[in-house]
Amino acid sequence: MNLKDKIFLLIVVGFIVGGSYIWYTYTEITERMIQMEKEHETHIDQVNKEFRKDLKTLDLQFIGRGKHVRQAQKDIVSNRELILSKSDSLGSLIEDVAYNLNELSRNVDKHFISVEQNIRDIEESIEYRAKFGFPFIIAVKGKNKNDILNDFKKRIQNDLNSEFDEAKKQVMKIAFFRFKDIA
Repeated sequence: MNLKDKIFLLIVVGFIVGGSYIWYTYTEITERMIQMEKEHETHIDQVNKEFRKDLKTLDLQFIGRGKHVRQAQKDIVSNRELILSKSDSLGSLIEDVAYNLNELSRNVDKHFISVEQNIRDIEESIEYRAKFGFPFIIAVKGKNKNDILNDFKKRIQNDLNSEFDEAKKQVMKIAFFRFKDIA
């Protein structure tokens, strides 16, 4: 088993462990959300039942007493507003949790894409070193990641002599940039 195979195996094991952790976290969060939703439904049912029971009691107690009935109606309306405000705040919290779950999912996807790109870069670097016997050398000043990647793909097609000459040119460019920065 050569170094490339060991690195690849290590990366695959890393993906498996990372995926397992994410799946475990996802199931825990999902179960908690289901439990919170059941508790919310139970709470709403209980509040509605108590509200109906209180309304029935108030109607029986205050028959023919207009002043007391009006006060009872005001109390019921104020309790209704309290219930609505509590349910609104609970709804807001649920929306926050959903947003955080979506953000976590986006971040995990983004990190997996960057890890996959890093794996490809490492594999290409190993291929380059195996072919030429020295690391990929390039003066990166003024270049972006795509420029560097395109140069790498072009230069890996070179033969040993022309690539060695190009690597020497790149070392000269690097030295030139450094001397220019010093001066």
